[in-house]
Amino acid sequence: MDDLHWADPASVQLMIDLFPLLEEVPLLLLCSFRPERQSPAWRVKQAVETEYPHIYTEVSLTALSDDDSDRLFENLLGISEMPPQLRQSILEKTDGNPFFIEEFIRTLIDTGVITRDETGAAWRADTDVNEISIPENLLALLTSRIDRLDEDARRTLQLSSVIGRSFYRGVLEQISDAGIVLDRQLNSLQREELIREAARVPELEYTFQHDLTREAAYNSILLRERREYHLRVGEAVEKLFNDRLEENAHLLAHHFHQGGDDKRALKYAVLAGDVAARLYANNAAITHYTLAIEIAKNDDTATEQLAALYLARGRAQEVSGLQDDALAGYRELVDLGRKAQDAALEMAALVPMITIHSTLSGRPDTVVSRALSERSLVLAQQLGDHSSEAKNLWNSLLIEVLDGDDYYKALEYGERSLEIAREHDLKEQTAFTLQDTARAHVAVEQFAEAKLALEGARAYWQSIGNQTMLADNLYNSAGVSYAQGDFGGASEFVREGLEISRSIGSVHLEVVGLLTSVQSLMNSGDIDQALAAVENALAKLSEIADAGFVTAFVHATTSAIYGLIGMGEPAIDHALLATKIADGTRGWPFLISLALAQVKTGRLAEAGEALQQIYRQPLFESKRHIEYIGILTSMPDMIRAELVLAQEDYQQVLEYDLKSHGLGEGIGPDPVLPDLLRIKGQALINLNRIDEAREALNEARAIAEARGSRLGLWRILFELSEVAGLENRIDEKQQLLTQCRELIDHIATHCGRPEVREVF
Repeated sequence: MDDLHWADPASVQLMIDLFPLLEEVPLLLLCSFRPERQSPAWRVKQAVETEYPHIYTEVSLTALSDDDSDRLFENLLGISEMPPQLRQSILEKTDGNPFFIEEFIRTLIDTGVITRDETGAAWRADTDVNEISIPENLLALLTSRIDRLDEDARRTLQLSSVIGRSFYRGVLEQISDAGIVLDRQLNSLQREELIREAARVPELEYTFQHDLTREAAYNSILLRERREYHLRVGEAVEKLFNDRLEENAHLLAHHFHQGGDDKRALKYAVLAGDVAARLYANNAAITHYTLAIEIAKNDDTATEQLAALYLARGRAQEVSGLQDDALAGYRELVDLGRKAQDAALEMAALVPMITIHSTLSGRPDTVVSRALSERSLVLAQQLGDHSSEAKNLWNSLLIEVLDGDDYYKALEYGERSLEIAREHDLKEQTAFTLQDTARAHVAVEQFAEAKLALEGARAYWQSIGNQTMLADNLYNSAGVSYAQGDFGGASEFVREGLEISRSIGSVHLEVVGLLTSVQSLMNSGDIDQALAAVENALAKLSEIADAGFVTAFVHATTSAIYGLIGMGEPAIDHALLATKIADGTRGWPFLISLALAQVKTGRLAEAGEALQQIYRQPLFESKRHIEYIGILTSMPDMIRAELVLAQEDYQQVLEYDLKSHGLGEGIGPDPVLPDLLRIKGQALINLNRIDEAREALNEARAIAEARGSRLGLWRILFELSEVAGLENRIDEKQQLLTQCRELIDHIATHCGRPEVREVF
């Protein structure tokens, strides 16, 4: 694959999706691209370096050395002794560029500066070196070469350059002058090695030998003629490929825009943007919608269509993480609405602005979002716009979720939004509201209601093929399954979500999926896979525009992994990074991982200070409601119990109520109930209440064994062995220790790096 730097995002994603095959079938991918970080090719390079370094080889092509340039010159011409002055001039001007050297040699031949010798086997210089004029750059050299073509060949090359780097013969025939014998000119240009045949199926297609050749030919066309040629190309493509207009919409938009036909340019720019958005080629969609907006603003386009274009571009920017760009576009739309005194136009922009300011992955600011929401709700009610009213109530739900102080108020807004959306059959809004209502249900531990809401939203996303929202739904559904102790169901949701995230090229969603997978991996004791997941997530952060909150989430999750296996110092380092990055964006939940690390390193006073921000009372009786944040969500009560146990306040451990974690309540035990029962057992042992300790530990063991929780089970078995020893049941103690050692050995072999295994 040549010139990968010009690939479209959808093709790049297809190539990345092929990478797993490289380890399964005899397949070689050979690509060339310019090392430009902003080009689509750079994403391919990063993906293969990160995930397949063992089968990736990179060759960096540098300029030819003077000796290599000499050798190329000699091999092409058979001249072994070149006049020193000519050699020096060539080296200075071509700067080791082999294409420049080849083109310069062609110029020497074309102008008669060098000719064949008597044998016809080699070349010789027939002109005084001082009389040879070397163009200052490659483009100038190519231009002079094009100027030496006969008129029909030059005009054919120029028309071809208007079509693009590659071009169909059929399109060129449609736009060529009647007097030109096209095939003769194409053959002539191939002999000159300016173009070459690229394909015969489905159409006879040619391509320029180099894009600089096309650029030189295009720049040689008078400006007043370019407009006419572009219009001709657009009409030819429209005529020849009438059954493939979606596929060629981006070309049609470009040529009609350059040709001055704004009506058709707008039509095809919108179509190209819609096609790209459907393929999740968001960068391409942004480009096409931006062109459409520029055209529409200078035309008498209806305000409804103009608003739709701004919103479509904004959605693509938001999905790509370009929140500031999206906000700038929405503000521009607000200004247009106010100038035109068009309340509908203004309100159309306010709604997505509120969403960005009321979500952690956007630009969270409850003050700004509330002010915008009040203005938008007034406009919606004045206009009698039920759709916008439902959206505004949904945004109010998001604001309360972001604020994190009153999730029950958030649920009230959600119910009002759902009532209006259902009454007026607003199916998409119903799905959005259900999905975010589930987040509030999870925060107040109403898991059955959350599950029902997510199922309703998921059915709609599946029915319309909205893969982005479907992946987000699956990760939230995994959170509900984890909360109910269903690790198998959660893992399946995560697997499906990751598959979708990768298929649509959403790095942001893929990172969220990797972090969500950690809880199941830690439960099963697969430490190496859990660490690989967060390391993969860390590597992908560079691909996410403005990854602030997600970056904090990655570091907090990494800290939790290290904390759970006893690697205190790296746990603290990552936790401090997380809290620093999230500072000012409701980052207090990331103190959970910091508190865990501090408990594990014996910094009990500091751990207590961190926990104070997670609980409302000094003795940690009432935990603040926490929205789902992966493995961190269920950990506070476990850390609290570990802290109080370490402080030897055994009676306080026993006073903590375990019913909310599923103990004897007829609901599934939550993820940390086995740990809480184990800690309770340890407190009872220290209080010499051995029978009660055995009962608590056996209950913990039953739950941990049922869900395959190796990481929690080994500690439970160890405490049970202590109980057996205290009761002088030596054989049982040895049996429990043997089982404990088997689990430890399994986990140790799945620790990955030697230093992790050693600490564990």
